[in-house]
Amino acid sequence: MYVPYPSASVSPLIQNSLLQNNKDGVYFELTSNPRILNNTITANTRGIHAFCNVWTGCNATIRNNDIYGNSAYNFFEESDGDSSYEWIDAANNWWGTADPNGIMASMHDFLDDNALAAVDFTPFLDGPGGNPDNSWDNRLYGNIEGNVTLAQSPNPYILINNLIVDTGEVLTIEPGVEIRFDGFYSLIAKGILNAQGTAADMIHFTSHNVTPAAGDWNRIYTNNSDSRVAFAHVQYANVGIFSDYSNMSVADSVIENNVTGIHIKGASAVNVARNDIINNLQVGVL
Repeated sequence: MYVPYPSASVSPLIQNSLLQNNKDGVYFELTSNPRILNNTITANTRGIHAFCNVWTGCNATIRNNDIYGNSAYNFFEESDGDSSYEWIDAANNWWGTADPNGIMASMHDFLDDNALAAVDFTPFLDGPGGNPDNSWDNRLYGNIEGNVTLAQSPNPYILINNLIVDTGEVLTIEPGVEIRFDGFYSLIAKGILNAQGTAADMIHFTSHNVTPAAGDWNRIYTNNSDSRVAFAHVQYANVGIFSDYSNMSVADSVIENNVTGIHIKGASAVNVARNDIINNLQVGVL
């Protein structure tokens, strides 16, 4: 089924259909905003093929479908530019497995190329027409949308790819939250990072490895002078905090067991105060 680029904003409905034995079960182009609901999409080369746009994104709603057994990908995305600020709503579908790693392996999106939009596939169904599985609701990746707060539940949060706070957006992390990096990924704050714990309830940024070591994950990066990190424990990164031409604040925190604790680039008024910057392999503050 082909949903072409429209001359005006539309939102076609594809519902209660069997899409089988095609090259693409559904192929939709930019700005078409399709609603793909309650279908069975199987035995195609690609179940759903999304062509996104750097200006208008994808904006599809893909819910309550059985999308499985497609030979190349269950979901494949391409773009004519950087669409990474977009999310594709693909919750409550059955993807042929209840293993999230298997679901991700059947997709091509932000997790494969950080210039693509991210597919939000959680919660996913635990079987054909099954129940929502919320076990991966604490996974983080992609661009946040607007102002987002990470509360203590669910906790810990597992970062499975880069998490990006774009210009004009705010990520607030509440006291007591733990963020574990499951790979060499970064928290990238072009907007505002507000991570302020308390002495009794610190915020933790750490490795998800069973046997953690310095350099397990990449860094907390910010180039926004309004970013604040306080009463945080940052460990096992390549660079705990990288301030890029940003007069941010890092206070009352423990920065330890990283390769480099804090890297300050091109800023003259970074506030680094009352921290324990210890046991980093190379440099405490660079």
